[in-house]
Amino acid sequence: MIVAGNSPLATTNAVGFVNLETYPSTCQPLPNYPLTAYGLGGIFYDGSPLVCGGYTPSPSNTINDICYKLISGSWVSGYHLFQAIANFGGMAMFQVASEISTH
Repeated sequence: MIVAGNSPLATTNAVGFVNLETYPSTCQPLPNYPLTAYGLGGIFYDGSPLVCGGYTPSPSNTINDICYKLISGSWVSGYHLFQAIANFGGMAMFQVASEISTH
């Protein structure tokens, strides 16, 4: 599970990872996220953390549509949401039905 963002009272660029396959598990910090924001959403995609969206209040007052993937210890942009969004309740990745193997 990816933990990112903070409350509207305090933005942050801190991102962490909780391994839900081990119990008990603690939040492990990841490198600082490139945006200082809150309301981000995150998942593991293709073996790496992918964090999207969020609200950047200062100086731009922007709801973001960009996603960053952690590759070799650095956050790399290149993914975009179809619409800017903040305050995720959660995030899930679905495979397109035509790509699902039936065997």
